[in-house]
Amino acid sequence: MNSLLKICTKCGLEDDINKFPKDRQKKDGRHPWCRECVKKRNKEYSINNKEKLKKSSKKYTTKNKEKMDEYHKKYRSDNKKKISDWHKKNYIDNKDKINLSGFNYRKNNKEKIKLKGKKYRDNNREKINNFHKEYRSLKAKYKALKNKLTVDESPIEGKNGILLVKCKKCRKYFNPTNLQVQNRVQSLLGQSSGESNLYCSDKCKQKCSIYNKWKDQSLINKYNKSRCNQKVNRQALLENQIDKYGFNFCEKCGKKSDLYIHHNIMISKDISMADDMSHQILVCKEHHTHEGC
Repeated sequence: MNSLLKICTKCGLEDDINKFPKDRQKKDGRHPWCRECVKKRNKEYSINNKEKLKKSSKKYTTKNKEKMDEYHKKYRSDNKKKISDWHKKNYIDNKDKINLSGFNYRKNNKEKIKLKGKKYRDNNREKINNFHKEYRSLKAKYKALKNKLTVDESPIEGKNGILLVKCKKCRKYFNPTNLQVQNRVQSLLGQSSGESNLYCSDKCKQKCSIYNKWKDQSLINKYNKSRCNQKVNRQALLENQIDKYGFNFCEKCGKKSDLYIHHNIMISKDISMADDMSHQILVCKEHHTHEGC
Protein backbone atom coordinates (compact mmCIF):
# COMPACT_ATOMS: atom_id res chain seq x y z
CA MET A 1 0.00 0.00 0.00
CA ASN A 2 1.39 3.41 -1.04
CA SER A 3 1.78 5.93 1.81
CA LEU A 4 0.33 9.44 1.54
CA LEU A 5 2.62 12.31 0.61
CA LYS A 6 2.60 15.84 2.00
CA ILE A 7 4.45 19.04 1.05
CA CYS A 8 6.20 21.01 3.81
CA THR A 9 5.05 24.66 3.71
CA LYS A 10 8.38 25.75 5.20
CA CYS A 11 11.05 24.06 3.05
CA GLY A 12 8.80 23.01 0.15
CA LEU A 13 9.91 19.36 0.13
CA GLU A 14 7.42 16.56 -0.49
CA ASP A 15 7.73 13.62 1.88
CA ASP A 16 5.88 10.78 3.62
CA ILE A 17 3.05 12.16 5.79
CA ASN A 18 4.37 10.11 8.74
CA LYS A 19 7.46 12.37 8.76
CA PHE A 20 5.26 15.32 9.79
CA PRO A 21 4.49 15.89 13.50
CA LYS A 22 0.95 15.18 14.69
CA ASP A 23 -1.41 18.16 15.07
CA ARG A 24 -5.05 17.54 16.06
CA GLN A 25 -6.14 21.01 14.94
CA LYS A 26 -5.35 20.24 11.29
CA LYS A 27 -7.73 18.36 8.97
CA ASP A 28 -5.19 15.65 8.10
CA GLY A 29 -3.98 15.47 11.73
CA ARG A 30 -0.45 16.58 10.78
CA HIS A 31 1.57 19.79 11.19
CA PRO A 32 2.18 21.74 7.94
CA TRP A 33 5.93 21.70 8.59
CA CYS A 34 8.09 18.56 8.42
CA ARG A 35 9.90 17.27 11.51
CA GLU A 36 13.27 18.75 10.48
CA CYS A 37 11.81 22.25 10.06
CA VAL A 38 9.96 22.02 13.38
CA LYS A 39 13.14 20.83 15.06
CA LYS A 40 15.16 23.76 13.69
CA ARG A 41 12.48 26.25 14.77
CA ASN A 42 12.35 24.83 18.31
CA LYS A 43 16.13 24.92 18.60
CA GLU A 44 16.30 28.57 17.50
CA TYR A 45 13.52 29.48 19.93
CA SER A 46 15.33 27.74 22.80
CA ILE A 47 18.56 29.64 22.09
CA ASN A 48 16.81 33.01 21.83
CA ASN A 49 14.57 32.54 24.90
CA LYS A 50 16.77 30.77 27.46
CA GLU A 51 15.79 32.90 30.49
CA LYS A 52 12.09 32.83 29.64
CA LEU A 53 12.04 29.04 29.26
CA LYS A 54 14.12 28.61 32.42
CA LYS A 55 11.66 30.65 34.50
CA SER A 56 8.68 28.89 32.97
CA SER A 57 10.18 25.45 33.64
CA LYS A 58 11.08 26.36 37.23
CA LYS A 59 7.59 27.72 37.87
CA TYR A 60 5.93 24.57 36.53
CA THR A 61 8.28 22.25 38.45
CA THR A 62 7.64 24.13 41.71
CA LYS A 63 3.89 24.05 41.17
CA ASN A 64 3.87 20.35 40.25
CA LYS A 65 6.72 19.05 42.44
CA GLU A 66 5.09 15.74 43.45
CA LYS A 67 3.98 15.03 39.90
CA MET A 68 7.45 15.77 38.49
CA ASP A 69 9.22 13.74 41.19
CA GLU A 70 7.00 10.75 40.42
CA TYR A 71 7.61 11.18 36.69
CA HIS A 72 11.41 11.34 37.04
CA LYS A 73 11.42 8.41 39.46
CA LYS A 74 9.45 6.26 37.02
CA TYR A 75 11.61 7.35 34.09
CA ARG A 76 14.86 6.47 35.91
CA SER A 77 13.43 3.13 36.93
CA ASP A 78 12.29 2.26 33.37
CA ASN A 79 15.43 3.51 31.61
CA LYS A 80 18.35 2.51 33.84
CA LYS A 81 20.53 1.12 31.03
CA LYS A 82 19.79 4.04 28.72
CA ILE A 83 20.71 6.59 31.40
CA SER A 84 23.83 4.65 32.40
CA ASP A 85 25.04 4.41 28.79
CA TRP A 86 24.42 8.12 28.26
CA HIS A 87 26.42 9.09 31.36
CA LYS A 88 29.32 6.81 30.35
CA LYS A 89 29.44 8.22 26.82
CA ASN A 90 29.08 11.79 28.06
CA TYR A 91 31.95 11.33 30.55
CA ILE A 92 34.24 9.85 27.88
CA ASP A 93 33.44 12.68 25.44
CA ASN A 94 33.75 15.46 28.05
CA LYS A 95 36.12 14.02 30.67
CA ASP A 96 38.36 17.09 31.10
CA LYS A 97 35.43 19.50 31.12
CA ILE A 98 33.49 17.48 33.71
CA ASN A 99 36.53 17.04 36.00
CA LEU A 100 37.34 20.77 35.83
CA SER A 101 33.72 21.68 36.51
CA GLY A 102 33.62 19.37 39.53
CA PHE A 103 36.92 20.73 40.86
CA ASN A 104 35.74 24.35 40.55
CA TYR A 105 32.40 23.56 42.20
CA ARG A 106 34.05 21.85 45.19
CA LYS A 107 36.54 24.70 45.51
CA ASN A 108 33.85 27.43 45.45
CA ASN A 109 31.23 25.60 47.56
CA LYS A 110 33.18 24.03 50.42
CA GLU A 111 30.81 25.27 53.12
CA LYS A 112 27.71 24.27 51.15
CA ILE A 113 29.08 20.74 50.55
CA LYS A 114 30.06 20.45 54.22
CA LEU A 115 26.56 21.44 55.41
CA LYS A 116 24.91 19.14 52.87
CA GLY A 117 27.06 16.22 54.04
CA LYS A 118 26.28 16.95 57.70
CA LYS A 119 22.55 17.17 56.97
CA TYR A 120 22.63 13.86 55.11
CA ARG A 121 24.54 12.12 57.92
CA ASP A 122 22.13 13.47 60.54
CA ASN A 123 19.09 12.31 58.57
CA ASN A 124 20.53 8.91 57.61
CA ARG A 125 22.56 7.92 60.67
CA GLU A 126 21.06 4.45 60.93
CA LYS A 127 21.48 3.78 57.20
CA ILE A 128 25.15 4.87 57.33
CA ASN A 129 25.85 2.78 60.45
CA ASN A 130 24.32 -0.29 58.81
CA PHE A 131 26.42 0.31 55.68
CA HIS A 132 29.67 0.56 57.68
CA LYS A 133 28.72 -2.48 59.75
CA GLU A 134 28.10 -4.52 56.62
CA TYR A 135 31.31 -3.23 54.96
CA ARG A 136 33.49 -4.17 57.95
CA SER A 137 32.18 -7.74 57.85
CA LEU A 138 32.83 -8.17 54.10
CA LYS A 139 35.94 -9.93 52.80
CA ALA A 140 38.76 -7.52 51.90
CA LYS A 141 39.62 -6.77 48.26
CA TYR A 142 43.20 -6.85 47.00
CA LYS A 143 43.09 -3.78 44.74
CA ALA A 144 41.89 -1.43 47.52
CA LEU A 145 44.27 -2.59 50.26
CA LYS A 146 47.35 -4.12 48.60
CA ASN A 147 49.59 -1.08 49.26
CA LYS A 148 48.56 -0.62 52.89
CA LEU A 149 50.06 -3.84 54.27
CA THR A 150 53.66 -4.97 54.70
CA VAL A 151 55.91 -7.88 53.72
CA ASP A 152 55.01 -9.49 57.04
CA GLU A 153 51.45 -10.08 55.74
CA SER A 154 52.73 -10.85 52.21
CA PRO A 155 49.52 -9.73 50.45
CA ILE A 156 48.61 -11.42 47.15
CA GLU A 157 45.54 -11.37 44.90
CA GLY A 158 43.18 -14.33 45.08
CA LYS A 159 40.22 -15.47 43.01
CA ASN A 160 37.71 -12.74 42.04
CA GLY A 161 40.10 -10.01 43.28
CA ILE A 162 40.02 -10.96 46.98
CA LEU A 163 42.93 -10.14 49.30
CA LEU A 164 44.97 -13.05 50.65
CA VAL A 165 47.42 -12.56 53.55
CA LYS A 166 49.53 -14.84 55.72
CA CYS A 167 48.28 -15.78 59.19
CA LYS A 168 50.66 -14.53 61.90
CA LYS A 169 50.70 -17.94 63.58
CA CYS A 170 50.42 -20.72 60.97
CA ARG A 171 51.62 -18.59 57.99
CA LYS A 172 48.87 -19.99 55.75
CA TYR A 173 47.10 -17.68 53.34
CA PHE A 174 43.51 -16.63 54.14
CA ASN A 175 41.04 -13.86 53.22
CA PRO A 176 40.62 -11.35 56.10
CA THR A 177 37.64 -9.04 56.62
CA ASN A 178 37.80 -5.30 56.00
CA LEU A 179 37.68 -4.71 59.77
CA GLN A 180 40.71 -6.95 60.40
CA VAL A 181 42.76 -5.15 57.75
CA GLN A 182 41.59 -1.74 58.95
CA ASN A 183 42.77 -2.50 62.50
CA ARG A 184 46.13 -3.77 61.21
CA VAL A 185 46.70 -0.67 59.07
CA GLN A 186 45.86 1.64 61.98
CA SER A 187 48.37 -0.26 64.11
CA LEU A 188 51.09 0.07 61.45
CA LEU A 189 50.44 3.81 61.31
CA GLY A 190 50.70 4.09 65.12
CA GLN A 191 47.04 5.12 65.44
CA SER A 192 45.99 2.30 67.79
CA SER A 193 47.41 0.19 70.61
CA GLY A 194 48.93 -3.24 70.08
CA GLU A 195 49.89 -4.79 66.75
CA SER A 196 46.48 -6.11 65.55
CA ASN A 197 48.16 -8.95 63.69
CA LEU A 198 46.09 -10.96 61.21
CA TYR A 199 44.99 -14.48 62.21
CA CYS A 200 43.06 -16.99 60.13
CA SER A 201 41.12 -18.26 63.18
CA ASP A 202 40.64 -17.73 66.92
CA LYS A 203 42.50 -20.98 67.45
CA CYS A 204 45.66 -19.57 65.84
CA LYS A 205 45.18 -16.31 67.70
CA GLN A 206 45.01 -17.97 71.12
CA LYS A 207 47.97 -20.22 70.36
CA CYS A 208 50.20 -17.35 69.20
CA SER A 209 52.79 -16.38 71.82
CA ILE A 210 52.88 -12.83 70.44
CA TYR A 211 49.15 -12.30 71.01
CA ASN A 212 49.38 -13.67 74.55
CA LYS A 213 52.29 -11.35 75.37
CA TRP A 214 50.16 -8.39 74.32
CA LYS A 215 47.37 -9.23 76.79
CA ASP A 216 49.22 -7.32 79.53
CA GLN A 217 47.68 -3.81 79.22
CA SER A 218 50.43 -2.14 81.28
CA LEU A 219 53.06 -3.37 78.81
CA ILE A 220 50.94 -2.20 75.90
CA ASN A 221 50.66 1.30 77.37
CA LYS A 222 54.40 1.50 78.02
CA TYR A 223 55.24 0.18 74.57
CA ASN A 224 52.89 2.58 72.78
CA LYS A 225 54.35 5.48 74.77
CA SER A 226 57.81 4.51 73.55
CA ARG A 227 56.57 4.22 69.94
CA CYS A 228 55.25 7.78 69.60
CA ASN A 229 57.05 9.08 66.52
CA GLN A 230 60.52 8.64 68.03
CA LYS A 231 63.41 8.99 65.59
CA VAL A 232 66.07 6.72 67.11
CA ASN A 233 68.70 4.44 65.63
CA ARG A 234 68.35 0.66 65.60
CA GLN A 235 70.66 -0.10 68.51
CA ALA A 236 69.00 2.49 70.76
CA LEU A 237 65.58 1.12 69.88
CA LEU A 238 66.69 -2.44 70.57
CA GLU A 239 68.15 -1.52 73.98
CA ASN A 240 65.08 0.58 74.84
CA GLN A 241 62.67 -2.26 74.12
CA ILE A 242 64.70 -5.00 75.81
CA ASP A 243 66.07 -3.25 78.89
CA LYS A 244 63.38 -0.69 79.75
CA TYR A 245 60.06 -2.24 78.71
CA GLY A 246 60.78 -5.95 78.74
CA PHE A 247 59.90 -6.77 75.13
CA ASN A 248 62.80 -9.19 75.00
CA PHE A 249 61.30 -11.78 72.68
CA CYS A 250 61.03 -12.54 68.98
CA GLU A 251 57.55 -11.62 67.76
CA LYS A 252 57.62 -14.60 65.38
CA CYS A 253 58.59 -17.43 67.72
CA GLY A 254 59.03 -15.89 71.19
CA LYS A 255 62.81 -16.52 71.35
CA LYS A 256 64.57 -14.20 73.82
CA SER A 257 68.14 -14.12 72.48
CA ASP A 258 70.00 -12.91 69.40
CA LEU A 259 67.32 -10.29 68.57
CA TYR A 260 67.18 -7.82 65.69
CA ILE A 261 65.01 -4.91 64.61
CA HIS A 262 62.74 -5.81 61.68
CA HIS A 263 61.25 -3.03 59.53
CA ASN A 264 57.70 -3.77 58.35
CA ILE A 265 58.26 -1.08 55.70
CA MET A 266 61.43 -1.67 53.70
CA ILE A 267 64.18 0.92 54.14
CA SER A 268 64.71 0.90 50.38
CA LYS A 269 61.10 2.00 49.84
CA ASP A 270 60.72 4.71 52.51
CA ILE A 271 63.55 5.25 54.98
CA SER A 272 61.72 7.98 56.95
CA MET A 273 58.74 5.70 57.73
CA ALA A 274 60.92 2.60 58.15
CA ASP A 275 62.86 4.25 61.00
CA ASP A 276 59.64 5.10 62.85
CA MET A 277 59.11 2.72 65.79
CA SER A 278 55.47 2.17 64.80
CA HIS A 279 56.74 0.23 61.77
CA GLN A 280 59.31 -1.98 63.57
CA ILE A 281 59.17 -5.24 65.52
CA LEU A 282 61.69 -7.47 67.30
CA VAL A 283 62.67 -10.76 65.64
CA CYS A 284 65.39 -13.34 66.16
CA LYS A 285 68.14 -13.95 63.61
CA GLU A 286 66.31 -16.95 62.17
CA HIS A 287 63.22 -14.91 61.32
CA HIS A 288 65.01 -11.74 60.25
CA THR A 289 65.18 -12.75 56.60
CA HIS A 290 63.46 -9.98 54.57
CA GLU A 291 65.62 -8.21 52.02
CA GLY A 292 65.79 -4.43 52.16
CA CYS A 293 65.17 -4.34 55.90
